Amino acid sequence: MKKQLLSLIVLVVVLCLTACTANQNQVSKPTSPENLGYSISQEKISQTVLEDSEFFNQETFYHPDLYGDFIVVGAYWHDYLGDELYPVAFLQAVPANTSKIELPSGDIPVSDWEQYQIFKDQDVIIYDLYPMFYPEGTVPERVAQEVERSYYQTQEEYQAGKIPEDRYFHEPLNSRLTQTRYLNYLWDYYQNNLPDLITKMPNKE
Repeated sequence: MKKQLLSLIVLVVVLCLTACTANQNQVSKPTSPENLGYSISQEKISQTVLEDSEFFNQETFYHPDLYGDFIVVGAYWHDYLGDELYPVAFLQAVPANTSKIELPSGDIPVSDWEQYQIFKDQDVIIYDLYPMFYPEGTVPERVAQEVERSYYQTQEEYQAGKIPEDRYFHEPLNSRLTQTRYLNYLWDYYQNNLPDLITKMPNKE
C-alpha cells in the first residue's frame, strides 16, 4: 500500500513538472487578436472618432516588419491638400500562456515585448507595436515634422524659381500646423482608450 501511494505521489510530481516545463516552453507566433477571439469594438468608439478611422488587416495593409496576422488602426488627417491616413496602432496577440514569441530572427521571451502590452486576461496578451516601428515619435509629432520640412522645402524651391507662380500656393506654416491638432485628438483618443475598446468576440455556434 505504501509503495502504491509513493508511486502515485511520484507520478503526480512528474506530471506537474512536465506541465510546468511545457508552459515554460510555450512558443507562439504573433497573430491578429481576431484569430484568438478578440477584436476592437467599434460600437464603443465615439461617432466623431469613428468617422475618421479605418481598420485594416494583413490583407488590406502592408508593413515590411510585421510578421504574422495583425490589426492596424488608422486615423485620417484632413487639410487643404486632401485626406491622408496614418496608422496609429499595430495590434498583435499571443495566447496568455506564451513564454516565447516566434519571430523570423529567432524566438524572444515575452518580457521583451512587455513595454508594448496594452491588454491581458486569462486567454490572451495583446500588444500595440507602434512604438517599436516608430520610436522617433507619435503620429502628430511625425506629421508636424513632415509639414515643417515640406513647408521650408517648398519655400526654397519657389524662391529658386523651381515652382511657377501659377502653381505656388502659400499658406503660413502656423496655419498648417494648426490643422494637425485634430490628428492630436485622434491619437490621444486611441492611446487612452484602446485597451478598453478590446472585446472578446462571441463564440460561433
